[in-house]
Amino acid sequence: MDDPNTVKFNRSAAERRKALLRDAQDPNSGLSDRARKQILRFNGKKVPKGYEVDHVKPLYTKQTIEGKKALDNVDNLKTIRKSEHKKLHTKCNKEKYHKYPPNKFN
Repeated sequence: MDDPNTVKFNRSAAERRKALLRDAQDPNSGLSDRARKQILRFNGKKVPKGYEVDHVKPLYTKQTIEGKKALDNVDNLKTIRKSEHKKLHTKCNKEKYHKYPPNKFN
């Protein structure tokens, strides 16, 4: 059974594309040259292998679709390596994730 407090939300592909293109054009974004070239070649429509687009302030901090929409924008998105993204969501047991970051959004 789904958590009744969880609101399903379809993320914006347009905002993700803007974030990818922005990060590909920034030499300090942490992207490899290969990843940067792939993003530009596909005009931001494909995330390079080994990378993900992360919400800096997580969507789960908002309980409404309107709140989630406010966070699902280019200013709150960053392209990072999958290994780094996974560290942000490390499980502390089989059913629960650590708070990320602790108490920051209370």
